[in-house]
Amino acid sequence: MAHLITLPLEAPPDTLRVNVAYYDEEERVALTKSIGQDILGGPSRELTIPTPDFCSYYLYYKLRQSVPGYGSHDDVAQKWAFALAELDGQVQFAGGSVRLLQADGTSSGTSERIGEAIGLSVASRLHTLHEGDWSRIPISNTRKTFDFERIASDGRRFILLEAKGSSVENNLLKPSTVSEHKRSIKEKKAAATATERQNAILYGTIGVLDDRPNSVARCWLVDPPAGVLADPTQFRLITRLEFIAQWMSLLGPRSQMAAALRTRLSALRVVKDFHALDGVSLRTGSDSEFATETYDQLGKHNPWFASKSVVSNGPAGGHVYAVNGDVVLFLAIREQLVSLAAAQQFRAITEYTFPAATLVKTVHCTVPAARFHRKFSRFMIIPQDQRGAEAGYIRFSLTGHLHYCQSGVVLGVLPIPEAWRAS
Repeated sequence: MAHLITLPLEAPPDTLRVNVAYYDEEERVALTKSIGQDILGGPSRELTIPTPDFCSYYLYYKLRQSVPGYGSHDDVAQKWAFALAELDGQVQFAGGSVRLLQADGTSSGTSERIGEAIGLSVASRLHTLHEGDWSRIPISNTRKTFDFERIASDGRRFILLEAKGSSVENNLLKPSTVSEHKRSIKEKKAAATATERQNAILYGTIGVLDDRPNSVARCWLVDPPAGVLADPTQFRLITRLEFIAQWMSLLGPRSQMAAALRTRLSALRVVKDFHALDGVSLRTGSDSEFATETYDQLGKHNPWFASKSVVSNGPAGGHVYAVNGDVVLFLAIREQLVSLAAAQQFRAITEYTFPAATLVKTVHCTVPAARFHRKFSRFMIIPQDQRGAEAGYIRFSLTGHLHYCQSGVVLGVLPIPEAWRAS
């Protein structure tokens, strides 16, 4: 029997199969010339992508720190919970892949976000990237910009991605909705300069699902143009540090390290030789170094995770959020991200990646008492023998499936024991 993770939803498999194919022979030739090799090794190739990364790419569109309702801890947690529920009733994880429950009437927004998740997952798999490498390309008044336009760097060249998504009756074919996406991607071709093409690998992806039994998700590859930046190595470094900074600010907005990392990022963007800051560790206000150790065999976590919810037997921690009377949402990061931010060893930052996995773990939850009474108490009543109260915090433990992404992000939905649920 499949285990339930939320609201309720069946937990997906650890990996998903995606059939990746060149849109046609013209696009194969163009992409092979741009990349310097036939990256698929033929007209098509089946890739296996980590499901946690696919889900994370799908959900990440919700995070907008500058947009009211999407920037605070609770705002993001609630939106991510809604995004998880959004897939329920529209898609099914089956046959080692993902398919539509019904092609006709599927939400266009869901199709677009699934298309982006498939495109980012495929490009990441082909170029050894992860969630921490991608950045949204700023909107420009001088060129056409689409909703999902992303840029990353493999340390040598830029990877630019234009991701689209579609729901069809048969994803082996190319109906008008798919061909229209291709036309939309190709519209900017004339705007690309020779220099831009020399410095970047350019991708257009169209992620397509259908509702056929045993269907496999499909990703069509198209060769689009786009503008690029200057130094791929510097871009990769800054993008990854910006990713870490966003999560540290989300989980610890008042922390000295989050502020110090923001200051360092400002310097890295304007310094003439960014290598001069390689290995120059972040410092506290009293000019001491931040701790870089991670969870050890004695069960000691990095000090940055003090007063945060932590995995009982592993290096990860963050915050828990009340979703409803059935589950608690856990948003977290691996402790190694904090260590990377503190030490500022650039090679380690540009090369880090973690294995994607879904594991059953116990989370030691720590919630400020005032927040617990305001947000949690209407959903759960913790027995006294299962509850700890110390220095203004309520502490309790919950067990559930945690989804570990390659970028270091950890997402979990923790069921509330039935005996704890408020009536």
